[in-house]
Amino acid sequence: MTRAIPAVLALLALAGCTGKSASGSGEEFASINDLKPDALIPKTANLKIGQVDVPVEVLQEASADQMVLTLEAHGQTFEKEVYRVTDASFELVEGAGELYDKPMPILKFPLAVGDAWTWSGTMSAGNEPHKATAKVATSEEPLLLPVEGSTPSVLVVVDLSMQGSGPTPATRKLRFWFVKDKGLVKRQFGIASSREPSK
Repeated sequence: MTRAIPAVLALLALAGCTGKSASGSGEEFASINDLKPDALIPKTANLKIGQVDVPVEVLQEASADQMVLTLEAHGQTFEKEVYRVTDASFELVEGAGELYDKPMPILKFPLAVGDAWTWSGTMSAGNEPHKATAKVATSEEPLLLPVEGSTPSVLVVVDLSMQGSGPTPATRKLRFWFVKDKGLVKRQFGIASSREPSK
């Protein structure tokens, strides 16, 4: 019987088990409604793509289980962010032209700041899917907002690792800043794309 246990654990890992691997001791949010990560964010933002700054309008749409942020300027869509919203989690589906299958939980409830967990799945850019894993960690960080000034936020840092054609996995850091009742006010997808409020 004991020989079967490692095999079961391996199967759980392959299935992308996303159980918490560390427990936090910071501020606690019993449910998603205590933080409101899908709250309305400002309608204008600065989008930085590489070294280029683009002032954009933020079109925010919400349905029963999804939040979509469309970043537009001059009648053109520059980027789209898609998040899955459930009672138990807030998950990344699409960002900066990359699709995540299955969606990656970037918040899990109940949440105590300091909680951490892992994810495994597939990341697709264009038509090329790549096996990917991630370590997700939450912490507290003051965020400087244009009107409010220094504001407490929940920072989520994702250390993403993607299998490619080479022997060494490609890595990237994703960062998400949530302010209670004000939603996902800022995010960074590696060094390629970042969004923050302009006013």
